[in-house]
Amino acid sequence: MSGTYPSIPMPATVTIGEAVGSAPLKSLYQSGITFTRSLNRHRWVIKASYPYLTAEQGRALRAFVGAQQGGDKFQFVAASMQPRGVATGAPLVNGAGQTGYSLITDGWTINTTNIMRADDIIKLGNHSKVYQLAADVNSNASGQATLVLTTPLRTATTDNDVITVRSVPFTVTFDPTPELTVQPGLRYSVDITMIEEL
Repeated sequence: MSGTYPSIPMPATVTIGEAVGSAPLKSLYQSGITFTRSLNRHRWVIKASYPYLTAEQGRALRAFVGAQQGGDKFQFVAASMQPRGVATGAPLVNGAGQTGYSLITDGWTINTTNIMRADDIIKLGNHSKVYQLAADVNSNASGQATLVLTTPLRTATTDNDVITVRSVPFTVTFDPTPELTVQPGLRYSVDITMIEEL
């Protein structure tokens, strides 16, 4: 099975780090989430801790975990990771075949300072990778903005591909398969590790 991670309460803590790469660099997201990144083969690792779930919530999560036994990919949205930038408009990739650390885009609200900010994350419609911005950026009078990324684009871009800037979904698998602990009173607790699948 795949699908979207179940809608249960926010984890007590969410930590974002890196799975693969060298010379990691750490930064702190506005909401208190820690990012770790490197310049090589970057993949996100997401750790979510649920110390106290009701029986209903715990069983919904346990059923979802059980359905992923084949290591299927699924979508996880860290709801607290919303952009620091204004992030308005309908942003699109502006030009096919882009590679490297820069991404030319359009469709933003025109003439906007800090349309996106350093440490904001984005996802392109034709990429499974979630990218992090390395610098603040403003949109111009045509609604264009060139985003600078902390890691290079993994594959060449497609023109007019939609860019997700809010509630960005990570494509992940469990690593390892989580085990839920049943506490007295049929309360559940679990620590979950998910790794980005590319």
